[in-house]
Amino acid sequence: MLTLGYSQKINLNSATLEELQSLELTDNQIESIIDYRLRTGYIRNIYDLLVISEISISDIHTIRNTVTVDIPQASTFEKDMARASYKMGKWISNEGSTEGLSEVWLDKFFEPQNINNMNYDDLMALPNLSPVDVSAVLKQKERGYINGTWELKNSPGISYWGYKNLVDFIRFTDKPLDESGFHVRFNSLVRTVPITSNPDDEGTITAFEDTSMPEQFHKLSITSDLNLKAGLSYHRYMGQPNSIYTLKGFVQAEKYPLFSNMQIERVVLGNYTASFGQGVIFETNDNFSPRRT
Repeated sequence: MLTLGYSQKINLNSATLEELQSLELTDNQIESIIDYRLRTGYIRNIYDLLVISEISISDIHTIRNTVTVDIPQASTFEKDMARASYKMGKWISNEGSTEGLSEVWLDKFFEPQNINNMNYDDLMALPNLSPVDVSAVLKQKERGYINGTWELKNSPGISYWGYKNLVDFIRFTDKPLDESGFHVRFNSLVRTVPITSNPDDEGTITAFEDTSMPEQFHKLSITSDLNLKAGLSYHRYMGQPNSIYTLKGFVQAEKYPLFSNMQIERVVLGNYTASFGQGVIFETNDNFSPRRT
């Protein structure tokens, strides 16, 4: 009788402590491998372990047939983060007249939609996309399913910049089942610069120049794949005591179908800004922000 045995190799880049303990290594050697992995990242070649003083060439020869050093594949979400990290930094740091728009763009980036399911309003909500570019995408959708960048790039009438600005916010398939739709974003700003640049101004309030009590702004945003979003913000001006601050929050639900041809576009409870395109119609905020439109 012939018996065949098979055991799956242990990946040194993702193995747990329990899995590593099944190898012919001492506890001290296993701890050294884990420490090396934390300090340097992925192990690309098993002979990289020779830099560890506790590991010898004979140890490597002992375990090399039972281990592998495959690098785990990044998820679609992680690839998106790496590709657009520069743009994300700009959006997160934006304030003033573009702060509200940056929030929308970040939400669109963290929750990209399948472009084949997007309508005119969904596309117009994306940054730096003209009506001409939107019409070009809709015409391409009428031709058939958009499977990738080649078909999107060949949309009739789409501009180069329209295409480049669009690809960061869309996908060509539905979201993978193994990708979490729950995202949490937290921004924090502490500023010690006085609110006025003219110290001789008669209207200057000395208390608002006290850098020992800096201005603070903290913002928490939570999104869910159930088309739900919530946010909370805390703001205190420079020089104000801890008991004086502005706290705002909201809960939002969007795109809930009622009938086959009718849906609730958006319901917001709390503080919000209503706009058409990128122009403000009205808002519930109590701060003065010039040039919002």
